[in-house]
Amino acid sequence: MLGPIIANPGKNSAASLLKLAGIGALSHTYACTVNDIADCEEDRLDPRRAVSPLVSGDISLTAARISAALQLLTALALTASLHRESRIRSSLCAAVLFGSITYSNARQKSGDMPPQFMDALFGANLGSPAALAALSMQAAQPKRCLGLSSSFGLQMFLLNAVAGNLKDLEHDRSVKAFTTALNMGARIRPDGTLDAPKGYRWLAIVTNSAEPLPLIHLTLNAPARRPAKAAIITAVMLLMCCSNSSLYQLLSGHRQVSTRGRERYLVFNYIGLIASCLPYSPAAVATTATATIGWVALCQQTAAILEQVEHRLVGQDDS
Repeated sequence: MLGPIIANPGKNSAASLLKLAGIGALSHTYACTVNDIADCEEDRLDPRRAVSPLVSGDISLTAARISAALQLLTALALTASLHRESRIRSSLCAAVLFGSITYSNARQKSGDMPPQFMDALFGANLGSPAALAALSMQAAQPKRCLGLSSSFGLQMFLLNAVAGNLKDLEHDRSVKAFTTALNMGARIRPDGTLDAPKGYRWLAIVTNSAEPLPLIHLTLNAPARRPAKAAIITAVMLLMCCSNSSLYQLLSGHRQVSTRGRERYLVFNYIGLIASCLPYSPAAVATTATATIGWVALCQQTAAILEQVEHRLVGQDDS
């Protein structure tokens, strides 16, 4: 949703933005479904995923595949309906994007390609929709979305290569998966802290340090006065200092790895991104940010409920 808001501030209909929200939600659930199908056999070896519908057998692989197909077709139909004059272009771009999402999630840890490439592809898959959405709706200034897409792509690369990889590090090692963290020699110490080789630390820090560059570009092109832009850039740089501090503490072994992938540096980066977008359309950006936070909270609450169910089932089996 942020793509058209930035590229065409104040000129997007509520119906179009709702369609984009639906496409975004369907893209997320589709990617998760494809990933769960691809990792089903390995997930059966991970006690943390015992209550996953696919692992437990509550949902069959056939039903999951049908669900993924329906999600994909609905997302493509919504994309085609965004703008009549760009329907063919929008549909082609969406088809290519969903093809890339399918490959990325199905073959993420297979070793077909270097894991760093797969993490970069994951970032591109999540960063590019902002620009593609603006193009699909024939926004006035689609180039404004380049900073947004680049920033979010970098964040998603870090989410996968660091937070996600470290969360599942020992399980991935046991099933001989190919991930960036394992490929570069990272390991978890007995006390839960990270033992990160120099190359892995540099990859994470350099990627995170590049985060302010597209955000500064985004802010400088915003329809705001110079003092407001200066304040936003200052806030972004302060947030980046906090983000790098949190990441450095993790990489240097000064704090434990989050077993759920909930890392503070990702939160600081997201707040910086939202701050850079605010001058374009404050109300629309704030609404989008709130909706995103609500969606993430809903997903996390669902995961927490499933975890509680698992503990109860384990307790009943023990008794």
